[in-house]
Amino acid sequence: TQVGDAYMGDADAIFGHGADDDDDCRYNYWQQQQQQQQQNAHVHVRTQFVAPSHKDLKSELLQNDIYALNSDDYALLELKCVDYQQSEIGTSLQCKREFAWMANRVKCGEFMSLEHIMCVMIATNYTPLMQKFKHMALAAGGACGANVANDANVANHNHGQKHQQHQMSQIANFLRLLKESVWCFGDVLSDKQRLYHGLNEKLLFSKCNIAFEVPVSLTAKYSMAQKLDKHHMILKMGKMLHHTLQQEQNVLHFDVSNFSAFPVEKERIVFGANLGLVDVIYDGASHLESIMSLTLYQQIMAGQWFYRSKNSVYFKKKYQRKIVKFIRTMIRQSTMDDDVDDDEDDDDDDDDVLTMAPVLMVTKKKKKCKRSKTQQQQQKNYIQQLFESITMASKYDARRRVIWINESECRQLLLPQLSQIL
Repeated sequence: TQVGDAYMGDADAIFGHGADDDDDCRYNYWQQQQQQQQQNAHVHVRTQFVAPSHKDLKSELLQNDIYALNSDDYALLELKCVDYQQSEIGTSLQCKREFAWMANRVKCGEFMSLEHIMCVMIATNYTPLMQKFKHMALAAGGACGANVANDANVANHNHGQKHQQHQMSQIANFLRLLKESVWCFGDVLSDKQRLYHGLNEKLLFSKCNIAFEVPVSLTAKYSMAQKLDKHHMILKMGKMLHHTLQQEQNVLHFDVSNFSAFPVEKERIVFGANLGLVDVIYDGASHLESIMSLTLYQQIMAGQWFYRSKNSVYFKKKYQRKIVKFIRTMIRQSTMDDDVDDDEDDDDDDDDVLTMAPVLMVTKKKKKCKRSKTQQQQQKNYIQQLFESITMASKYDARRRVIWINESECRQLLLPQLSQIL
């Protein structure tokens, strides 16, 4: 959407559709993972197995319909990767962990295969090819996770989904090998480590975490995120607390500095990781406190915050006050959109009680406002828009338009102002 002079993009269009919710799905490239999913009824994330159209990586890179290499380019790539595999660095790359859902295709202690090295080399240095592969994977992810509005659209949806699955099968070997490289040969992100991603546009997120369902290059160096392409906005990310806020989720990343033609960039590849937003930096300003406030708000709306004590880092009063401010601003702007004549009640404005109702917020009184919606929209700041984006994306009972919130817990853990609004 166009807001003033700033273009507001959708995060899913850049990083892929996250698969955290019941309605989402993602593709997998291991038959074993599909079998385990069918045996475990409690698995809430749907996956679709994509069988490769080509027998091996070589035939896939030379014959795929998306972006095929010519024989000379492939031969040069293979020669370069063979040299790398035989180098001191290449011989030190060993599998650190194995996964049953990957059918244990890579065993602990095994050296990195030539095919794995080739996939990492492509992801790091072959930008045009990776852009094509990523664009196709993003489109396929959207088709996989899309909801069908009515029965009339089911046929078209299924046809589109089959087409996207066919497209995915064109590079299934590549995606499988690249994900194995990250998960089996990569490193676990520590609690204090941060990864950065520069963007040339502002994005609206539906959550304070990002599920990277396509391979994405990040950097471990903030200064590099600043320099690359004169980025307008920088995302600072780290480990996120998992659903109950009691269990931390391991994040695997692969350090490709030794593969890259520009090792100074401190490049890291993530694929299938779920990173939490630590800060959003744009126009040279940090918004750390606002992101912490939005994270707390997201947990409240999801009903996943009661597992932590009042001493949690998220329960600081300043974060709660910011949430109150976000809500009041949204209520005020929402009521300005309704040009309602209600002069008789103007004298009672001081007695109005702010409440947060189903979708989303309303006041008992509505004020007159002659400003256009465009003018109001331009006056919203980016963090306020993030708040509203997270609010609109919150899961609730769509039939009754209800979000269930524990009243007694609100009163015990929250500031009175925030508890009253909720």
